[in-house]
Parts: sequence; structure tokens; C-alpha cells
Amino acid sequence: MAPALSTAGPWWIHRDFAYLWIGQSFSNTGDALLSTSFVFLVVTGIAPHQLWAPLAVSGLLMTQMVPQFLLRPLAGVWVDQWNTRRIMIVVDALRALALACYWLSSSFVLRAGWPWRLGVAYSLVLLMSVGTQFFNPAQMVLLADIVPGPYRGRATGLSLITLQLAMVIGPALAAPVFFLLGMNWVLAADLGSFLISCATIWAITDSRGNTTVPPEAQHFWQDFRAGFRLFVSQPVLRTVAVSLAVAMLGIGILQSLNVFFVTQNLHAHVAWFGYLGAAFSAGSILGGAVGMFWVARVGLIRAYTGSMCAVGLALILYAWMDRFWLGLCIFGLLGIPNAVNNVAVSPLILKVTPIPFVGRIFALLAPAWSGVFFLSIFLSGALYSSMPAHGASMPLFGWRMHPLTLLMTLGGMLVLTGGIYAYTTLRQIAPEEVMP
Repeated sequence: MAPALSTAGPWWIHRDFAYLWIGQSFSNTGDALLSTSFVFLVVTGIAPHQLWAPLAVSGLLMTQMVPQFLLRPLAGVWVDQWNTRRIMIVVDALRALALACYWLSSSFVLRAGWPWRLGVAYSLVLLMSVGTQFFNPAQMVLLADIVPGPYRGRATGLSLITLQLAMVIGPALAAPVFFLLGMNWVLAADLGSFLISCATIWAITDSRGNTTVPPEAQHFWQDFRAGFRLFVSQPVLRTVAVSLAVAMLGIGILQSLNVFFVTQNLHAHVAWFGYLGAAFSAGSILGGAVGMFWVARVGLIRAYTGSMCAVGLALILYAWMDRFWLGLCIFGLLGIPNAVNNVAVSPLILKVTPIPFVGRIFALLAPAWSGVFFLSIFLSGALYSSMPAHGASMPLFGWRMHPLTLLMTLGGMLVLTGGIYAYTTLRQIAPEEVMP
């Protein structure tokens, strides 16, 4: 384990975390660049002017998501059994190799018909996603190994800030790199980011990642059942999972209907929708910085539950806006408590999870939340499609409520409910060490 550090330590915590943080900053930017460029490739290179192009783009998202549901819960068991640092190095090396193979075969792929080109693109996206299912849980185990408990909020905040910057920089670079230089340069950039990630993880002290491997022989399904039992029986983990599932029902409504809300309720052209994402990213970057200090000041539980309640209240307020500039401001502010919540949740989970179970717990949580999220997207889209298009015929305090206002308010109330449930429950069941 990492040695104890004084509270006056450097902002980068220590050398090992700095290596991990720098490597993932490059890797996340490369991934965002590649993901956006694949959309350009499908729309302009594989299916230009084709009616099925939107379906092909949706297929990219589905190809990324399927391994998360089918593989990640199982991958968490192997992550807990194997050397996590070695897993991360091997996965990054294999992903770099896959990019190199795609690069070398690009001349053949370009001459092939669109089914071959689309199939090869999907295959590469699938391989990248399979690697992610091992890499992300392993990264959480390594983080628990190298960062002492009091510094995990800061580590999560720094990681969140660079992730949000990557989500801004990567897509912004995608258009000029793809259209001016070509797809091969995109592949080269992402390949280079994986090699940088490999080098920085390799530079972490050799003993890191070894402490998580149990000395006794491992049995896959026994370990899987043990992780699942901890997931459903540990009261803090169960409360966090339920509260986030309820909140994800509300966030799914926002994700599904926000573009329609912009055009119908905020009375803006659809082109302005992208500015909401930029405002949210700016708020998230600020929230990541605020969250590092707020978590240390008020404690994990208050930061987690309070920020979730704040997200719910901001979403309710956003649902009643009728001017784009007001909605833009509130949506940007929404990113601040959302980022604080993200900063608090991982250290809270790590606080109550034994290190030998960290990989399995995070591997189970991600697909559970994603499943609820996508279910909410589907249900809210179907429900809105069945509602009147120009305002529901139900008065509320003298107003005629638009169906989008109703659904977005419902989304905010669900997030608020998740926060209130988490606060009232965690106050009673949380162990002393995670209380403020």
C-alpha cells in the first residue's frame, strides 16, 4: 500500500498517482478523438447519403455498450484475481496493437465494399470496448492501492477534470484531424495515447497492484458469488446503488428529451443544443475542482447526498425555463453538483469495500446503472411520443403544463428522491469512518 502522506502534500498527491493521472489524460483524449472520428467515418466514408446511416451510427454506440453488460461483471472477478497493474499495461498494449492492425489494413479496407468497411470498424470498436471492461475496474483497484483514503477525493476530482477536458478537446480536434489529415492520423494519435498510458503505468512503483492478489487459489464462480453477495448485503453499497439507480431514471429522461426541450420549450434552433454540452462540461470542470475541497470539508456522505439533491433541484428549475440563455446558465450550473457527486461516490464506495473486492464491486455497479439509464431513455421517449405535441391539457397553478415540462420535472424529482433516500438511509447505517 502507498505510505501515509501528510495533509500538506503536493496537489498531485505523489509520484505514482501523477504517472497514472498523466497517462489517463492522454488516453481519454485519444479515445474521445477516435469515437468522434468513427462517427465522421461512418457518415462520410462508409454510408454517405444513405438512409441507413443513422442506424449505422447507432450501431457504434450499441457495439460499445454490449460488452459492458455482458463482460464487465465477469471481468471484475479476473481483475481481483490478477495483478491489476499488469492488466492495465497488457490491455493498453493490445488496444494499441488493434489500432496498428486497422491502420495497416486500411488500404485494403478502403477498397472493400461497405459491409466489409462497416464490419471492420465495428470490430475495432468492439475490441476497444472489451479492453475497457478490464481496464476501468483495474484502474479503480490500482487507485485504491496507491492513493490513501484521505486523498481519494482529490484524486477523483483531478481525474474528473481531465476527463471533462478530454471530452471537450477530443471531439474539437476530431473534425480538423479527420477531414484535413485523414483517419490514419486519428489512429496514430490514439495509438500514441495508449503507448503513453502504457509507459506511465509501467513507471508506477513495481509493488503497486500486487497487494490486491489473494494468496489462496481462486475459483471463478465462487469469487463472483462472493462479490455479488457483498454488493447486495453491504448496506452502504446497497444504498448507493439504489439511490443512483433512482437518480439515473431521472437523468435518462433528460438525456432522451433534452434536444426536444431546447427547440420546443427554450425556443432555440437545434444547432444551439451543442452549447448546452459545452456549458455542462465547463460546470463539470469547475465542480471537479470544487468537489476536491468540498468532500474534504463536509465528508463523503454529505457531499454525495447533498450534491445529488442539488442536481435534482437544478433539473426541476431547468424544466420550467422558457428562454435559451436562462436554460444555458442553469444547465452549466447543473454540471457543478453533478461533478461533486462523481468526486464523492468513488471514495465512498472504496471506503466500505475491501480491496480484494474492489474490481468486482465497480464491475457490477457500472452495468447496473447503465441498464437503468437506457431503460429510462427508452421509456421516456415512448411516453413523450404518446403525449400531445403542444402542451398537455392539465392545469397546474394557472399554467398549462407542456408535456416536456412535466417529464423533465419528473426527472428532477426522481434525482431529488434518490438524494433524500441516500441521506436518510446513510445517516443511520454508515460506519463511523465515512461519516463527516
